[in-house]
Amino acid sequence: MCDVKKNAARPAAWLACALLAAATAPALAQGDSAADGFRQVRVAPGTAESADFMELIRPFLMIDPLQREGSPSLDLTIRRSDSGYRFDVTTGGALDDSISGQHYRGDIIRYEGDRWLLIDLSVRDICARGRSESGRCK
Repeated sequence: MCDVKKNAARPAAWLACALLAAATAPALAQGDSAADGFRQVRVAPGTAESADFMELIRPFLMIDPLQREGSPSLDLTIRRSDSGYRFDVTTGGALDDSISGQHYRGDIIRYEGDRWLLIDLSVRDICARGRSESGRCK
């Protein structure tokens, strides 16, 4: 279970759990089409919550800018949505012949006054050489 409260000091552990779920989740996020290429990461209710909004996003910001190879990049966008906030984190510059980065998209809401809850998370690969007809990176 990916619990931000328990893994606050170990964000890489929370991210590893989320990435494992993303790799094994065949379903698409609601509202996203197969053409978008997003895969839903199932977030069990109450498992990704925190008093600190940024603590919920921090695991997706873990790149090493001092990598000696490649050209790592990270973009973060947070915008207000109907029920809370939507964030997009895009990483790039991976040294992989097929996948150059990843795009994470999530929705966070405020509840119980001062708590934040990640209610939806999806991920898609950014392809270095485009997508095949099946939608996978070439």
